[in-house]
Amino acid sequence: MDLYGITPLELKKPDTGIDFDDAAFSDAAHMVYEAGGFDASQLTAPEGRLMDETARVIGEAVASGVPHDVPATVRHALENNAFIFSGFKSYHTLREVGLSLIDDKGAVKPFEQFRRDVERVNNCYNGNYLYAEYNHAVGASLMASRWQQIEAYGDKYDLQYRTAQDDRVREDHAILHGTTLPPSDPFWKFYLPPNGWNCRCQAVQVRRGKFERSDPDLAMRRGNNCTDAAKQQIFRFNPGKSLQLFPPKHPYFKAPDDAKQVIEQLSEEREEHLAEYKRLSEDPDYREVEYDPVSGGVKASHIGHNFDEQGGEYERMAQEAAFKSGHAVVFEAEPQNIYRLKSTEGTWDGLKFEVAGCTTATENNIKRGLEHCADKKATEIAVLVFPNGGFNLEKFGTALRRYKGLAKLKDGQFLRFNKIICVQDGRIIHQTDM
Repeated sequence: MDLYGITPLELKKPDTGIDFDDAAFSDAAHMVYEAGGFDASQLTAPEGRLMDETARVIGEAVASGVPHDVPATVRHALENNAFIFSGFKSYHTLREVGLSLIDDKGAVKPFEQFRRDVERVNNCYNGNYLYAEYNHAVGASLMASRWQQIEAYGDKYDLQYRTAQDDRVREDHAILHGTTLPPSDPFWKFYLPPNGWNCRCQAVQVRRGKFERSDPDLAMRRGNNCTDAAKQQIFRFNPGKSLQLFPPKHPYFKAPDDAKQVIEQLSEEREEHLAEYKRLSEDPDYREVEYDPVSGGVKASHIGHNFDEQGGEYERMAQEAAFKSGHAVVFEAEPQNIYRLKSTEGTWDGLKFEVAGCTTATENNIKRGLEHCADKKATEIAVLVFPNGGFNLEKFGTALRRYKGLAKLKDGQFLRFNKIICVQDGRIIHQTDM
């Protein structure tokens, strides 16, 4: 999608077998180029959806590693850690993109040079790095889930370290093969697998007495040697005890306060959305209640909400795009008994919203869409849906200026929304505050 009138990035990266949508990186790189730099606030911009796509990929790794019968609290903790990790990874990725924008003389690079440079960033972060991170998330989520069962049995069984026993096993890890100790031994606090990127080792329960127990001190020394290098020391943790997929000392987590605040806020919103999902799923007046464990989005519809043939289609499009982007969108009953006010669609992250369809992306249609949303005086968020595509930032800006001009008219059509959100191709493509 060409929102800014510049040539879309055409990216090539190593074929790792990981299903990552390069358009997410391309859109984010466009955003940084257009803005002339990167800051943490761009992580939440629709054009900066790199975080959403990264979270989707890592979330799939968690889903493949976590058994269906694992307690919900464990599953949610691992999913949330994957989301937080994706946020920090996206921050560092786009920070590299921002650094690639300026040449040695401090001038903005020509777009073609910028494209070549950020292609290398994509190859690194969303190619080679993501491959290792995906594999680690699968192994760590499996072992974190298994650890809950191990702890439940206590020292009734011993725990044994096992490698994949093939010619790809690292020598340092091969030395740990067969290490047998009770789960309460300090060794497992630091060396429950995986113990490195792309590590395929596991720990399995074995009957006490079937295998001779290892010397605890020797096992600890071997574990220390296995992770002696500076970049390996971060793996000295137990994902089952901490319920963290990735090492707490991973370099991604070293970020400035503004980045930490943005990601922390997004994480808190996920927790609020999960609580909202639980509340709605227990209320018989709501149907189609769903929670997206990757994005943290929630959707639901009150049984008293009326979906007409045309408008209902636009409402569904808006809700689905919001759901995939981590928002909580709930269609409420109509009417909502708002004194002297027409009913809005419902709530979008707790704010009242109204949807308007723009079948053609002309300035007049966009302005009319905003007027439709303003007709419901309680509207706090105006959502414009472009079912046939064609959204353009320049036309949107002109239409918005024309809409604001309505403030001078006697009929008082102008309404200052908290936010205007634009939806196209099944996703949020632009949002602006008023």
